[in-house]
Amino acid sequence: MISTILLGVLLNLLCGLVLAHSARALIRAHQGKFVQCAALHVGLAFEALVMWPTALYFYFAHPDWTWMYWLDPRRIPRGVVVLVLIVDAAALAAGLLLGYSLIRAGKFRELLLAICGNGAIVLTVLTLLRRRFFHYGTFDDWQAGATLLPLVEVKLGWVLAISVLTVGGALGYASWQLHLAGRRIS
Repeated sequence: MISTILLGVLLNLLCGLVLAHSARALIRAHQGKFVQCAALHVGLAFEALVMWPTALYFYFAHPDWTWMYWLDPRRIPRGVVVLVLIVDAAALAAGLLLGYSLIRAGKFRELLLAICGNGAIVLTVLTLLRRRFFHYGTFDDWQAGATLLPLVEVKLGWVLAISVLTVGGALGYASWQLHLAGRRIS
């Protein structure tokens, strides 16, 4: 369970940092409080419209894999997913806040280092969890030591690939729009 939540938090934190980086001009020009910043509003819309539906699909359609075989999903109350989604949104907002603070302080290099460092941590976690992440089965299969199917041989492999492309495309589009909005005001 820790790995699932950790990966979600890291990915959302990374998205927040990327959105903040794209909104540099908007953030520099912003005069109000962080909660009034357009970049935060775009980030939360991205979370609600892209990240949450994607996460909900995986939690409900592929629960054994989503929990990485740490816990039996049949024993986890469905309401726990709502808490995980709230933590994910908080992580995205935290990434935006960190980026906002670094940009306001003129520390652009540190922002790029934070983005690269977070990306490296995500890749490290995926590498450490590769057996759990890149194989598909049930919680009972994992506990019994049965051979799980490679992710590329099941529908989830294709769904995951399409989801990564969709989330990446949506993040790219949101980032581009923030960048364009910043160019209009500067």
